[in-house]
Amino acid sequence: MKNGEILDTYPRFYQNISRMASASWTESDDEDNYSLVPDPSRSVVGYATSYCAYKIKETTGSWPKRVSKGKRFDANNWVAFLREAGYYEVDHQPSKNFYYVGVRTHPYRTYGEVVWLERYEGEGNSNDIVLVTTYDHKMFVSKLVRVPDYTWVKIARREPPLPVDKLANNPPHPAFS
Repeated sequence: MKNGEILDTYPRFYQNISRMASASWTESDDEDNYSLVPDPSRSVVGYATSYCAYKIKETTGSWPKRVSKGKRFDANNWVAFLREAGYYEVDHQPSKNFYYVGVRTHPYRTYGEVVWLERYEGEGNSNDIVLVTTYDHKMFVSKLVRVPDYTWVKIARREPPLPVDKLANNPPHPAFS
């Protein structure tokens, strides 16, 4: 997020692969018949699961690991997947101080939905609304959702932004020098 604007930080490489013409084969993410392009977490690029796995990598520095074999990697399975990857804390009410993945399971959609919590300005009420981002049909989406419609898995503590006077004293990252 920059100046209140939500930015799509999902790598362009994954966006470009996912937007190519549809595959000429039947897409499948079954262990025995895998025919989709995966990211390092073994999520299918261009899908919400890959986007949220990337946001975890962007936040923590490492991709979540897919431990179980034989399970589909649909959003419906993401609370269990995240637990296996080391993210144990599930909250029904997110906190402003942490990053979260939100999971909404079937019957909302056949395969469920995963979202990345961008901004939470709520007061801890059951009717709070949060701003989330995700990928839907291979397109970036930001939207407002109701907190109680999702299970929130805690990913990492949010670091407070540096004051402007401190930013001036930090040398630029070598990649931007």
